[in-house]
Amino acid sequence: MKRRCTLGALVSLAATIALAGCSVHRGPDVRPNDDRATSSDGLIAHPTFQLAKHFEDLEFNCLFVVPYFLHIMANYSLLHDRYQEEVKNYLDWVFAHLNQNDRWGLSGTIFDYVICGDGTEISTMQYDSADGYAGQLLMLMETYHRKTGDTAYIESHRDALKNVANVLMALRDEQDGLSIAMIGYPVKYTMDNAEGYGGLAAYCRLAEAMGWDGVEPFAMARDAMKAGLLNELFDRKRQIFHWAIQDGAIEKSRWDKFYPDALSQIFPVLYGVVEADSDLARRLWSEFASRYREADMEGTEQKLLYRMARDLMQ
Repeated sequence: MKRRCTLGALVSLAATIALAGCSVHRGPDVRPNDDRATSSDGLIAHPTFQLAKHFEDLEFNCLFVVPYFLHIMANYSLLHDRYQEEVKNYLDWVFAHLNQNDRWGLSGTIFDYVICGDGTEISTMQYDSADGYAGQLLMLMETYHRKTGDTAYIESHRDALKNVANVLMALRDEQDGLSIAMIGYPVKYTMDNAEGYGGLAAYCRLAEAMGWDGVEPFAMARDAMKAGLLNELFDRKRQIFHWAIQDGAIEKSRWDKFYPDALSQIFPVLYGVVEADSDLARRLWSEFASRYREADMEGTEQKLLYRMARDLMQ
């Protein structure tokens, strides 16, 4: 079962990854808005630290960066009109680190990183999923465009954004429209597919706003992914989403099991697979909210997802 680990300061992990022979390079020279930082303190100056520090209590010697988490932090920040400069700097870092033909042949993915105190970046050469990361980034970019109106920035990353959308296209099963988490890990998660649907929908809206052509295949994939979620991953009798399809078998959800079962139920609502004003969305949220509170969430990203779902439904 996939479980994303929590963002935090992991000193020993940096040494472990470095000894394992992962890619190491010097991070960008940035100047933080932090009076503790100096030009020689690469971690505090690093764009990932500058964003994450608003959400996590961080140590200053090493940071394990999971872009999936920071995409959510950045999107939440923009939705609440906060930390726009930090988000822009973080996005600059993301676009500079998107892979071209990663170890699985995909362009537009991004690996997890360890950022050391001197600013050295150590790539883990891994990501927890390709579809979830891609979907979250595309949704973040649409929010950025909507909140800032910075069309020049969006246009400057047109090719990169298409690559990110193509990650979702490459992971799709054309028979049911659903995406697998990553190449070599052919599990179809409700969470990830809801994120993938949200990402493709965001990309299509962004492309329309920017006047880009060639959006039709992405729109077809968006619609097929939604159909797959509702036809393959939704239990109509029990009115609950299965949390995954694994090795061709349905993984049924129980409301009394928080992760991944119950938590999976808010993703289709949050990302528009199920319309927020529908009876189904209200039932799903009501059942979830009656059982779980923000204090029950595991890690910052789950707390932010909970808040976003609550804001949408209340």
